[in-house]
Formats: sequence, structure tokens, C-alpha cells
Amino acid sequence: MKIITTSALLAMCFFSFPIHATELFEDFSSPGKPKQPKGIEWSYRDQMRPVASWEEIIPGDGFAYLKIDADRSNDKDQSKQKWPFQMIELSLIGPGHRMEMRAKNTVISGVGSFIFTWQEADGVFDEIDIEIVGDDAATLPENHPTDETGWTDARFNTWANSNNKTNKPHVTHKKPILDESGKKTSHQDGQFHIYTIDWRDNRVDFFIDGVHQQTITSLVPDSPSTLYVGMRHMSWTGKLDWTGTQTMIVDWIRVEPIE
Repeated sequence: MKIITTSALLAMCFFSFPIHATELFEDFSSPGKPKQPKGIEWSYRDQMRPVASWEEIIPGDGFAYLKIDADRSNDKDQSKQKWPFQMIELSLIGPGHRMEMRAKNTVISGVGSFIFTWQEADGVFDEIDIEIVGDDAATLPENHPTDETGWTDARFNTWANSNNKTNKPHVTHKKPILDESGKKTSHQDGQFHIYTIDWRDNRVDFFIDGVHQQTITSLVPDSPSTLYVGMRHMSWTGKLDWTGTQTMIVDWIRVEPIE
């Protein structure tokens, strides 16, 4: 999910925020930019569809609305960002935390929806991802059903002290989302789902709707990072083959300490 940005700026951010145990629950009940717990800064990126203000994303009805269109001509930062984002950001969060979002309409043709962390400085980066896409172009079988007759694909990834040019070392697991019975399941169902990353010092556990999906112990980031929630158009997420707009709806974001 690599982000192109300025190393010096991120390095400055890294040192300007004290990192403590963080606890927040944002349910978007108040309009506009969320009020910031101590040490947390909120921002957004609207590269896929311009946004006028925080109130357009968070009107105060209990949800955040991340709206995109398929028109690449109005994308922002096209010279710097080949694969554009539409997302909410909050920083900084370190190891020892559970990070969750409850969201729906996370399966949209042409984009991957996500909750992920990122920190980059001096040519190396750390990252942890859950990426959700109806049909991952790099995962067999191709062109499987993505509605309730089929399933949703996901990627569970980590990078730690990874080279910004080679993107290595890297651990990724590409697989269908499983329900509590171990059956492949679709999130193209109009329902809210909970996506969870448990980030410990020596392991990362990934859960969806409380069901364990994957654990990574071989490559665990250790740098305090920004948390991102939203969508991105990428090479493996398919085509933006629709007109009008699509909206990912976020019910809440939670961050809490874990042992």
C-alpha cells in the first residue's frame, strides 16, 4: 500500500508526537474534523474525488462517508501518485495496540478498501495492511463471483525496515475472507463488518468480524505509524468500470492498548 511522500516531513512528524498508550473511539457523531485525543492528529486525502471540507466526510449523523468516482481526470496529485487514495488518517500509533474499523460497502469494483499503518524515513518504511477487494487479480481463481454467491478476497501484509525502492523484505498472504464456520464469505452484502489489526511487539494478528484470518511473526514493524482507513485504486484491484459515485461508509474507528 506504499505511500509516496516526503521522508524528511515524516521523520519530523515521527519526532514531534510523543508515543504513549493510545485509546480512542471515534463514532463520527459530531460534524467535522474529529476532536483529537492527546498526541493524535487527524487528516484526510481526497485524491480520487475532491472534498470541500471535513463536514462533507463527517456530517455528524454517526458515519464517515468516503466517496469516490471513476473519473481519473479529477484525481489529485496525478504526477506523484499513480494509484490514488481516498482516506482518513490518524497519527501516531505504535506497537501494543488493537486498531479496528467497522465499515460497509468495502467491496467496490476497481479499488481495494483497507485499514493499514505506514511510517517511512530515510528510504525505509514499516507497514501493516488489511486490504479488501472483491476479486484480487493476483489471486486464483480469476473472475470468481464476488456477491453472496461467491466471496471477497483479502491481503494481510507486513513490511519492516523495508527498502523503499525494492519493497523488501515483505510478507503477504492473499486469501478469501473466512466466516466463523471457516467458509469463504462475501462482504458485497450491504452489511457492516469489523476489520481488526492486533499489533504486538513480536506478532501481528488479523481478524475480520472477530474471526482470525492470519498471523505474521516473521516480519513485525516496530515504528510508531500513521493509521489509514479508506480506499485505493491499484493494479490488482480491477477496473473502475462504473459511472456516478460509490461510497464506503465507516461506522467507527477504535484504537486501544493490548498486552
